Amino acid sequence: GIPRPPARHVLKGHRGAVNCVAMHPEFTLAASSSEDGTIKLWDTESGEFERTLKGHTAAVTSVTFSADGKKLASASADMTIKLWDAESFECVTTLRGHEHTVSGVRFIPDSDELVSVSRDGSARVWDTVSGFAVRRLEGHREWVRCVDVDAKGALCATGSSDQSVRVWDVTSGKCLHILHEHEHVVECVTFAPGNTLLALRKC
Repeated sequence: GIPRPPARHVLKGHRGAVNCVAMHPEFTLAASSSEDGTIKLWDTESGEFERTLKGHTAAVTSVTFSADGKKLASASADMTIKLWDAESFECVTTLRGHEHTVSGVRFIPDSDELVSVSRDGSARVWDTVSGFAVRRLEGHREWVRCVDVDAKGALCATGSSDQSVRVWDVTSGKCLHILHEHEHVVECVTFAPGNTLLALRKC
């Protein structure tokens, strides 16, 4: 159902604005990312702070857990994506290639790939094993602000400052649809669970 006040817990500890929160798919664990350049882990059952992950050198814009809960990915204004082992929470890989702030990141289910979007105007698909970008999704004319991947890992949606949403075939990198209805920046996109309905939020 829809959450109703009062909040079960209020989690405090960041020294800057909180940009993103991700819930672990299995455990009572949440990760938050902040303008303070850190990621913090929280026990959602008790509300207790667990630990801080450091490694980025600028604001951390996005965090996400893999579907199996074994990996955590973070995106940053330092133009990198970091992959963390979700058991030891050690950084295992740093992905480099974007030319501006990385604004969003999502794992592709049942694969070793993830998708990132950036202020450089591009979206990229990465092989998390090799650490290389394997596909580049191009078409947006401005900052690509947000990304989501459907539950089957077949489709990817990106939203941009160019006021459009693009839906992509993850495997081929082909743009399938361009959605033009917003009159301002698109800040968030998400697929509805279990189907291909897409919800959008503008600035």
